[in-house]
Amino acid sequence: MIIKINFLLIFLYPYYIGMAQNSILLFSLFILIIFIILYLANSYSKPIMKHENPNYRKCNYPHLILSPQQLETTKELLITFNNFCRKKRIAYFAVGGTLLGAIRNGGMMPFDDDIDLGILEKDEAALLTLDDPEYYLYKMKDPWNFGYKFKKRNSSIFLDIFIYEERTPGFYKIRNNLWPRDCIYESEIYPLQLRQFSNMQIPIFRNYMSFLNRSYPGWKKQIRIDCGHHTKGTCFFRAHKLPRTIPVTYQNSALMCYNNL
Repeated sequence: MIIKINFLLIFLYPYYIGMAQNSILLFSLFILIIFIILYLANSYSKPIMKHENPNYRKCNYPHLILSPQQLETTKELLITFNNFCRKKRIAYFAVGGTLLGAIRNGGMMPFDDDIDLGILEKDEAALLTLDDPEYYLYKMKDPWNFGYKFKKRNSSIFLDIFIYEERTPGFYKIRNNLWPRDCIYESEIYPLQLRQFSNMQIPIFRNYMSFLNRSYPGWKKQIRIDCGHHTKGTCFFRAHKLPRTIPVTYQNSALMCYNNL
């Protein structure tokens, strides 16, 4: 009887070894798939990255308007908004000074003090599902009802969220026709691409050049400076005794740099 059992074990040994090897292979494959899923989820949910583009340079001076704490809050808002949009499958993209800063300066311009983002009107319902004890959407009121401000409670820092409404098939303008030149053709938008923005990354249009040339004529040669939102009642360019429009070569291109968030 013992001889028969031993013979049977010898006969089945390769079978069991094969099963064990297959089990190890399947388990290893399972672990690899889980690792890839977690890696991709982490990559898409956290827009932090090292800035490596040699065509841009970091400013060798602090941001001209925002304090380090305000810059940190701006980064926190951008990360939180990005995570929310990924979860809700909202396609958002950089517009305004944020897009201009990403392409021309490589990130947050030293005289810009907020983040400008856009979404299409079809994603507004998903945007309004935000329900968070710490962050909220402030709906803009006429005559400046372009959409919303994404804010953190007890903080003055915000992200501007512009709602782009479809006026004719495939053609979008900001709500209430504010800033009429900041219009978008759907053919210019998709697929979105990630662009380095200071020490982060941000989604931008596929054909961002058409948008910039239309919205900011002469943007490659001139810098137009706005008053700013956090300048304590004094326009930035007046406080620094600057003309509102200056060449990009001003003071050896001193303003052609980015500040980290």
